Amino acid sequence: MKLSVLVLLSLQLSHAFNLPYGNLRSSIFDRRPDNLARLGSRISSRCSESARPCRPLSMQTTQEKASKAINPIFGDTGGAILAVEKLSLSAGPRDILLDASFKAMQGDRIGVVGANGAGKSTLLSAIVRTRAWDSGEAVIKPETTVGYLIQTAVSGSKRSAWDEASSGMNKIMAAEERLLKAQEAVEREAMSERAANELASAQAEFEAVGGSSKDQKVARVLNGLGFQREDHNKSCTEFSGGWQMRIALARLLLSEPDLLLLDEPTNHLDMSAKQWLVSYLKEYKGTIMVVTHETSLLDGIACNTILEVRDKRLHVFKCSHSKFLLERQARVDAAAKAYEAQQREIEKLQSYIDRFGAKASKASSAQSRKKQLEKMEVIDAPESLQTGRRPKLVLPEPPKCRMEMVANKKRGNAPKRIEKIEKEVGKLEQKIAQIDADMVAKGSNVEALYELQSKRDSLQGDLDKLYAEWEELETILS
Repeated sequence: MKLSVLVLLSLQLSHAFNLPYGNLRSSIFDRRPDNLARLGSRISSRCSESARPCRPLSMQTTQEKASKAINPIFGDTGGAILAVEKLSLSAGPRDILLDASFKAMQGDRIGVVGANGAGKSTLLSAIVRTRAWDSGEAVIKPETTVGYLIQTAVSGSKRSAWDEASSGMNKIMAAEERLLKAQEAVEREAMSERAANELASAQAEFEAVGGSSKDQKVARVLNGLGFQREDHNKSCTEFSGGWQMRIALARLLLSEPDLLLLDEPTNHLDMSAKQWLVSYLKEYKGTIMVVTHETSLLDGIACNTILEVRDKRLHVFKCSHSKFLLERQARVDAAAKAYEAQQREIEKLQSYIDRFGAKASKASSAQSRKKQLEKMEVIDAPESLQTGRRPKLVLPEPPKCRMEMVANKKRGNAPKRIEKIEKEVGKLEQKIAQIDADMVAKGSNVEALYELQSKRDSLQGDLDKLYAEWEELETILS
């Protein structure tokens, strides 16, 4: 009740003495002696003037629509602000991304990295539905505001840089519009307690969303991105494409969305503007997902998750960018070793099948290996990242030199030895198959993968020796 009376008093004084409502409100609510004395002095000085009602300046509420409107899907995210589940994307016959899954929580800082053309920008556009996906889903938590910086400027806008940059401040503009309507209602119903209550509530909301500091916010962002004070009132058409992109970035930052999606935001920025952007985003309260090649940006905003688009897959690393570089190398090394080991095994199995498949005495074992080969889950070859391992120098086998007497002795013992080797090979292959299954189960546990790979390499070495001896004995018998 007291708040409403004070609001009514401030409006009535504003109308009676043609004084700005905001100044009167500040003086009345801040009832220190010096403020009240200053208010009394100002009112006395106006008593001889004719009272003339003054109306607030009208504001522009319409916004220029983006050339390609975003249309994200909102739904159950299990507590996350964004949930992507088994998302697959393609361009014609070419797969871009397969079965991508991750979650973004409130306040996360997510960096999206990968080679040029890998599909990083495509992932962002799929999240906001400016392009369709083949399967899976990307769902955003209901009531979340989403901001998306695409790589197109604000060409076509005839607004000033200032008006364009501030055109996305929806919360402030909505609160300002409510405040204007409440002021008009009080003017029409000067003694209405309901109108006074609405005005007090509207004023409180306006302050809460930062309406009173709107101009300072706009100036801070424009100045930080490199605009001079005299540039603020220039039309967007007077700026080059790069500077228009800065205006688009300013508009997005000032809209303060809950989920901020940035696609290469530093492309048109100089060093000073880049440094300012890093400091601004570091203090940003919402969730940030940024596609960039700038290590300084990824480290500066303290990313806690890195998404790497590589080999048509999305690799999720829950760590900083610097730790990601180390962990990625370990993962790639382990994957490369697993791939190479499996290729050697496939080659051995196929060689046995080709060599003994037609022999009646070996048909059963050859058929067993064929089934083993068919059931094997083939590991995809790593393509896009250099593993950093030293190159291997492969030399041909030296010519075998054996004496005839030794050959004759081996020929006599060959059948029994082959029978024994076949049993040992079967046991080793079972052990290797079990290790392969364990490696798949361990997934991204790098330490466990290294340990399993070490065991597998040792067993594979023993298996290779047995195969070599077996082939030698078969040659002797043939």
